[in-house]
Amino acid sequence: MDFFPLNTYARYQLARIYLSTKQLDKAEAILNEIISDQRSFGPAYRLIGNLYNAKGDSAWSKYYIIRANDLVPYAAPVDTIADKLAMLSRSEMYLLKQIDEAEKSANIEWTNNLVKHAMTYLPENQYLISKALKIHLKMDQGQKAIELVDKHLVAYQNQFTEIQEVANLFFDKRLYAPAARYYAQAVKLKPNDVKLQSRLAISQWQSGQKEEARDLTQQLLKNGQPDQLASGINLLLMFGEIQQAQRYLNTLKMIAPLSAQTQRMEGLMSEYLDRPAQAIKHYEAAFQKEPEDMTNVKNLIEMLFGQKMWKQALSRLGEAMKIHPNAPYVLERTGTLLVTCENQSLRNVNLGRELSERAFFHSTALPGTMLSAGRSLVLACAMQQDYTTAKKYMVVVLNLANNQNLPEEYMNDLLKINSSLQAHM
Repeated sequence: MDFFPLNTYARYQLARIYLSTKQLDKAEAILNEIISDQRSFGPAYRLIGNLYNAKGDSAWSKYYIIRANDLVPYAAPVDTIADKLAMLSRSEMYLLKQIDEAEKSANIEWTNNLVKHAMTYLPENQYLISKALKIHLKMDQGQKAIELVDKHLVAYQNQFTEIQEVANLFFDKRLYAPAARYYAQAVKLKPNDVKLQSRLAISQWQSGQKEEARDLTQQLLKNGQPDQLASGINLLLMFGEIQQAQRYLNTLKMIAPLSAQTQRMEGLMSEYLDRPAQAIKHYEAAFQKEPEDMTNVKNLIEMLFGQKMWKQALSRLGEAMKIHPNAPYVLERTGTLLVTCENQSLRNVNLGRELSERAFFHSTALPGTMLSAGRSLVLACAMQQDYTTAKKYMVVVLNLANNQNLPEEYMNDLLKINSSLQAHM
């Protein structure tokens, strides 16, 4: 089981030999072929970046290194004999090494097969429990992951990094009840971490633990520090307690009137009060103060999209791209705008297709980002009359969509695009 055919790896190794023997033109030709055939083969992007650096072309070197950072940096060709041995082995040392290798290659299905096999013989192995739980979450097998929570929490209760990672995975998959258990444990290990407390309160609220969420919010607000006040205000707005949130916002404005978090909370309050112009003004201020904070980027861009302020959105996305050149959200939003913008003078289908493709194949993109990027990628291919590629991507998009709990309207839109593509058979 592998993502890439064997000749991709063979050509890559040949390109490395050409590069090491200073036959740069031959190496470049092979790497361009690989990238054209296998758009998500990360090592080729990094190697061609190194090649252009050797040629003294810093612009193209930087371009390909940035592209390489979107993708998994490691890939090893499948070894059928080693794989058969792995599926026969009961050796803890050998199986764990093979699982590590599979995971580094981001071959999630093969990793899952190895973990399932290993769990048959090593069901109490702490390392395997961790791997199995994470893989179930990444493969949208939430119930299987939840079944391992008790064992995992006992094994890792004092390992903060592990607890936080799993908490975030459950949270991102909107499995809030187990997320709350992990965030509660993380807060015990780092009791002064405001972000963890906020995530805990959100998880409690979303999983029906309303009183616990309210109590935690009040604890944040009582401390009176700017970070804690901002988190508490955000939670109050989520609870629908607008007046109480406004009172604490007034306090925050007195304590830190010009801070990015104050501007962000003022923008959020304006958004809740249906005052989009004011919300954009405050989100702009927060973005200008702290453009490195992705929350500020997302708040502003989503408001600009909602108000159809396309030119301003494109400008801010350009600024964000300089700071976050590999952020899947920024890539997707920019690509989508360049492909589908109602103001056709702002469209750039070639660049939009490239950015959508980067977001679609990005190694850390969440399913929602992948879906939106995939939709834009399909449309871009169709606009360029590349219907074969559009149909290929459409199959992947529909498979991904079927594994998500999407609104009926969204699914109908995807099916409509698919029907249009089928007309070009």
